[in-house]
This record gives sequence, structure tokens and C-alpha cells, in this order.
Amino acid sequence: MLRILLTILLPVVLPLVLYLLYLKYFRPPATAGAPPEALEAAARFDRRVRWLMLGLATLLLAGMLALGFTQGVPPGTKLIAPHLEDGRVVPSQRSEEAQ
Repeated sequence: MLRILLTILLPVVLPLVLYLLYLKYFRPPATAGAPPEALEAAARFDRRVRWLMLGLATLLLAGMLALGFTQGVPPGTKLIAPHLEDGRVVPSQRSEEAQ
């Protein structure tokens, strides 16, 4: 269940939740008729949020790459593909004679 959560639901739901949080809490209010100082402050705040989102996206990508390069089996390892034995699926496994 945790695997499904981390590999399917989290990548789909997390960007939506972050965007909705941005709209709710960080998006500047409507600026029709606002003084120029307020418009400038809103633009500065919007730039900060963009840099924050870019930084978070960079950290997320770096974390995913780090996990991708450090997890799994070593290169050259022989694996036995998933197969059926007595009517049930046996998951893939490392071949013992190849190591």
C-alpha cells in the first residue's frame, strides 16, 4: 500500500495540492485599481514564490535522482524473471549461481 501511495498517488496529488495551496494562501489579491506600490509589492512577492517553487522542484528532482541511482541491484546482476509455479506467480529474484 505504501508503494502505491509513493509511486502513484503522491506524484499525481502533490502538485495539485501545492497549486491549490498557492492559490489559497500565496496568490496576490486582484489588483484592479490598486496603487502602484501595492502592485510592485505583489510582483516582488510573486517572484519570491516562483523562486521558492523552483527551489522545491529542484530539491524534489535531486531527491528522486539520488534514490534512483542508489536503489536497486548492482549492474551485471542476473535476475530470474517472474514466472508461474504451481499456479501462482513467483516474483523476480536474483540468480544465485551467477553471483
